[in-house]
Amino acid sequence: MSYARSFPAAPIAAALLLLGGAAFGCTLGAELPAPVPPPVADAGTDASASARALAVVPDAAPRTVLFGESLAFAVRYTEADGRPVSGAEVAFAMVGVAHDATLAETSARTGADGVARGTLRAGRTRAAFRVRASASRAAAAGFDVAIGDAGFGALRAEVRYAGARALATRTVSLYADVTCAEADAGATPDREQPLVEFDDTVRFVALPAGPAYAVVARGEGADGALLARGCVDGAVVANGAEVATLVTLDDVPARVEGVYDATLDLRTPSATLAVGETTARVLAAAAGSGGDTGSLLDAVALDLADRDPAAAAAFATQRLSEGLDTSLSAALDAAGASPSRALVGLAADAAEAIGALRVTGTLTLDARGRAEPDGLVDLGIAAAPERAGGPLDLRLDMPTNAVILSGYAPVRGLLVVEDLSLRLPLGATIAATLEAVSRERGERTAEALVARDAGCDAVARWAAAQPAMAAGCGESCARAACVGVSRALVAQLAAALADLDASRAAIGLGGAVPATDGDRDVQIDALGPERLMGRWATPGRAGGDEVSATLAARRR
Repeated sequence: MSYARSFPAAPIAAALLLLGGAAFGCTLGAELPAPVPPPVADAGTDASASARALAVVPDAAPRTVLFGESLAFAVRYTEADGRPVSGAEVAFAMVGVAHDATLAETSARTGADGVARGTLRAGRTRAAFRVRASASRAAAAGFDVAIGDAGFGALRAEVRYAGARALATRTVSLYADVTCAEADAGATPDREQPLVEFDDTVRFVALPAGPAYAVVARGEGADGALLARGCVDGAVVANGAEVATLVTLDDVPARVEGVYDATLDLRTPSATLAVGETTARVLAAAAGSGGDTGSLLDAVALDLADRDPAAAAAFATQRLSEGLDTSLSAALDAAGASPSRALVGLAADAAEAIGALRVTGTLTLDARGRAEPDGLVDLGIAAAPERAGGPLDLRLDMPTNAVILSGYAPVRGLLVVEDLSLRLPLGATIAATLEAVSRERGERTAEALVARDAGCDAVARWAAAQPAMAAGCGESCARAACVGVSRALVAQLAAALADLDASRAAIGLGGAVPATDGDRDVQIDALGPERLMGRWATPGRAGGDEVSATLAARRR
């Protein structure tokens, strides 16, 4: 197959060229068929005026031009009913990579026949671009131009796509002497054509022979987002020949950057053990000082000593001679309550709740899937998220952010979490859980809950039956002693929990989380859910407890 230096779109167009005496590649003095409708004067940009039309005459077929030659061209400007518009300005521009080609004029006014004329001057660099004409209230019109010194050829590109995304448009672009990588970096295409629906092939004619072209196919969604892309390097066009290429469209990796609502479900059996072990140590220390009864009677003795030394002496004698410790212990056993029992009950509820923690927050990732230093912000932390009564809001007084260092691996579709670190001191977390349980059980603080459930009513009734106490302070003195002992136990537990913070200051997690583009819009919609593994420890220190967590996040 051979190509002439001009490519008429149809036999009629060829006949018009011949009748008009046009010289291919030099000048195009287009003579319009007669008669033409009477002209109308240009109405400017009046928005109420009807639409107009621009058309290249005699047709919009591609033009080929040799180095240093000139090409005359013309466009006709008409009203919607075909009447020519006279005296109107039509602008000319070169679109694409024109190199050293120039336009003799960048605009021209239409004559009585509605025609505006221009001249293109070819340089001495091979080029393939488009000349565009534009005017008020009309769609732009144009034609392709090829400039060369070694002849001209054509390129046919077949595009295939086997993906599942909804491609609203498909476009093929040619880049002369450009690689696929350079095309991706923002090079300007020499030629570009859309693929018609159901058609998988597009032809580019009138291309300068010699350059090697990168053939880039792109598929876009209805919103203009790039959904699929393919490229073939090194398609060389030869004089008078057509080169064929096959471009496969591959889905572009989905973008991970954005803001996500994240949930981190922690499994922390070591925290459950820590509650029980710490509570046991506190109670063992209290037992060494006489346990509940010894602590209660010691508190009563101190109160009596402040109120009435004589009554305090009588109480001390009665305590030695009548076995008050034994009788008070029996009273507490009968009531099934004591400060120690109340603390054990609170600790048991907290231990059950703290075995599962839920951290919620906002996760912001950049294009690489990294977010630092504040990856998770606006944190909320709750215990026992799956319990029947609902999660317990821990109201932790701590920095509401965390650091997540990660990276997105688009080929594998994974968000790689290198180190997700939560500043979550173990002792403070247990203490917050104790307080949350107390609020759920109707008291403002853990001290108030333990005092409420410590059997203080039974202690007061027992005190009313003791002559020495009745004479000195009575039931109120015994009740105050019971409340004081209860608060002291909670304070001792809080101090013991604080010691845990030094060795268990933060939770560090790592792993790989699937990133899913559910609606195939090239934006990651969800992360996970996926299990991460790590330790509850202090950064820079050895040891710590194993922790696992499930990370899930959904794009806002």
